[in-house]
Amino acid sequence: MRRTAEMVLGLIGSSIGTIIYLMVFITIAINPPIDFLFTIGVFIMMLLQVIALVLSCLVNKINHIAYGISIIVIGVLTFIFFFDNVYILVGTAILYIVAGAIACFRSKLG
Repeated sequence: MRRTAEMVLGLIGSSIGTIIYLMVFITIAINPPIDFLFTIGVFIMMLLQVIALVLSCLVNKINHIAYGISIIVIGVLTFIFFFDNVYILVGTAILYIVAGAIACFRSKLG
């Protein structure tokens, strides 16, 4: 079964999230904050966005339950840890959660 909806939602969310976190990471590299825990958090969240991008590309090749659960976890983490009023990350988190829910709960029809 082709999982086009999950792939498109995951790719849109992970592309936007990766670009946003990359810009935040570059900003931190130019003007480093006093708190290094913030820098580590941004780096970890950027890695999670890249993992979501890879998972979204491989959605048709991996188990749909494993994909759904992992994307929902990344979506919840993105929702909890959005930084410095970057409210577009809430949108990416919602896209992840919807894509994961579709992947988990869509019945196999073919």
